[in-house]
Amino acid sequence: MELPAEVLQLLSTSPLPSLVTLSTSGGSAPGGSLLLFPTLSPSGGVSWHADGSAGAHLRRHVQTKKWLVPMLNHADRNAKYAAAIKEALDAAAADAGRSLASPAAASPPTVLDVGAGSGLLSCISASHPSRPQVAALEMCAPMAQLASEVLSCASLRNAEVLPLHSDDYAPPSLGLASPASPDLCTSELLDYQLIGEGILPCLRSLFARGLISPKTAVIPGEATLVATLLRDTPALPLSSFAAPPPEFSLPSSPALAPPPVPLQLKRFLPGSAASGPFEPLSFSFRDPSLLPPPSGRAATARVPATASCTVTAVCFHWELLLLPNHPPVSSSPDAPFQDHWPQAVCVLPEEGWLEVEEGDVVEVTACHDDESVWFALNAPGRSAFFSAELSDALELSSSLSGSPAPPLLLDVGDFSLCAILASTPPISHPRTASLEASPGSLPLTTARVCQVSNALSDPGKFEILAASPEQLSASDLRLPPGGSCGVVACDLHFWQMESSPLLSSLNFLNHLSSLRASGLLGPATCVVPRRARIMAAPLELPDLAGA
Repeated sequence: MELPAEVLQLLSTSPLPSLVTLSTSGGSAPGGSLLLFPTLSPSGGVSWHADGSAGAHLRRHVQTKKWLVPMLNHADRNAKYAAAIKEALDAAAADAGRSLASPAAASPPTVLDVGAGSGLLSCISASHPSRPQVAALEMCAPMAQLASEVLSCASLRNAEVLPLHSDDYAPPSLGLASPASPDLCTSELLDYQLIGEGILPCLRSLFARGLISPKTAVIPGEATLVATLLRDTPALPLSSFAAPPPEFSLPSSPALAPPPVPLQLKRFLPGSAASGPFEPLSFSFRDPSLLPPPSGRAATARVPATASCTVTAVCFHWELLLLPNHPPVSSSPDAPFQDHWPQAVCVLPEEGWLEVEEGDVVEVTACHDDESVWFALNAPGRSAFFSAELSDALELSSSLSGSPAPPLLLDVGDFSLCAILASTPPISHPRTASLEASPGSLPLTTARVCQVSNALSDPGKFEILAASPEQLSASDLRLPPGGSCGVVACDLHFWQMESSPLLSSLNFLNHLSSLRASGLLGPATCVVPRRARIMAAPLELPDLAGA
């Protein structure tokens, strides 16, 4: 169609839009409208075309979905989905006694394809030799039109496309004789952060309304997030994403946490990683009892830092298990390249950045709701430090003693922190005693914390002794005559000296001397902490004399 000269002039001088709608007052379509869309010519110019046909709306929609063609051309994904669908439909046909050689002899399997999109998964299902009846749900009208045309071109008349949201779906509305609970439910409601397209509320609703059941084969069945801590590098200055304009601020709330940023990290990750990979969250889609609630959930992982740096972000990808024992579909940067599922990067707000040293154990809290994933970091504190040290000391003590009996761990610090850490998961050492030498109510308070809050009520495994080190004997600790402790530990906290770390350290040294004098600290006893240094620096303070 020839465009008027004034329209061509307008298009050549205006910013290039993706499409333009013009009202028409004459010609072949008086009072109607024309949809103009641009295409690039081989010479690099732009050509504008008018389309008033029924396919204009579909063309307009598809042109805005830049991920559609790359996703359809993702051969690895397509092959894995095809293999999983074939296995599920083979099993459904076998369970019903259907013969693949003569599918008309019995009722065919039934398939519900949710979020059918262009109809790829519906095509794979409908092409199975058992000729299943496929109900394809697609709420976006242009995509539903495309899926219908694709299935029609493939002559797959055993599939029907319904332009519905899954919440509006009911089997009686189908022209197909489909039961309420299909044999197979397929979907690919996935984005770069896995759950952003609503797979969780969709499946939760289908299960709750009885439209799929635990007997339905659900593809995909499971998914796991794989994350890595990140630091800033010149090539990837992640902190620049965390700085809003100075005049703009939001209240602090998980609901307002910045969404993950989609990035292709293949060439950035080796130089930007601050940890090894870890798995913060996993999902089961096939079991309604394992689907998380709409409010979401949180999980904490302990992650060793692999570099001394400032952690500014957490990146993650997902591993999708379509059926048990099938190879996963992955959005990993190490997987064959595809650009419709990039990796996700959660850039932390500046107040959430964390300085770490190589070897520090960082507590990473991963949270999600039905729409997004976000992370928070907890600084490596003395609890994480002492847990690692105690575990190593107990292992060394066991190897030095050569005895099958577990070594005794004696905590000589106030409030029994080391004893609690050693007696609870992940260490769960079965033979621990704690010395409480402070006056007043602190020993009783410590006992309540241990027994009530930490369920350490078995005196054969955990015991609190109100005594000073010089008063102890082997029989008090249930050791044989001449026996010694396997590990003596202290977090260097003493109630009467809590404002003076130097005096606390010297007090621990005095306790060790008393235990050594009584024979409870022997040559093979491991001490945590093992050594300490006093650090000093000269200061010039001219105003100190007048202070």
